[in-house]
Amino acid sequence: LLPDVHVVTIDYRGFGESEGSPSEEGLVEDAIAAHQWVHEQCAASSPEVVIYGQSLGTGVATRLAKHLCDRASDQGDRAGTKGGRRGTDLRGQGPTAAMPAALILDAPFTCLQEAALHHSLTRGILRLLGPGPFRAWLLSRLPDNFDNEKNVVAV
Repeated sequence: LLPDVHVVTIDYRGFGESEGSPSEEGLVEDAIAAHQWVHEQCAASSPEVVIYGQSLGTGVATRLAKHLCDRASDQGDRAGTKGGRRGTDLRGQGPTAAMPAALILDAPFTCLQEAALHHSLTRGILRLLGPGPFRAWLLSRLPDNFDNEKNVVAV
């Protein structure tokens, strides 16, 4: 197939054999740690990393990509390489280890509140409530947001 291509998957906290309970911040921390681990393992080869997220994982993937792009942009700002050189390492020799080569989203959603309006488990209950202040209040109480729309714009 493709030479030198590897796939790394992780169990987020609270899933699979991982301990803890899931939260948006916790899942993003896990993704950042996994990304850092990949780069530590492949330090000599400076790998191109493609971030892939499916369904709820798209929320984690867009946050990871935004985090990495923001970090690379901050590095460029400190080195005086704003604008068109965003994502260039401080020596100008190519992409930083932080910049993802690509972001692939499979079955994404705009944000968790919007997804709740269309998910089979919550759609019926929320329709019974009808549009109004109680439904808006209930959706605002979701502990996580996973705002893919905002995160993708920042990538």
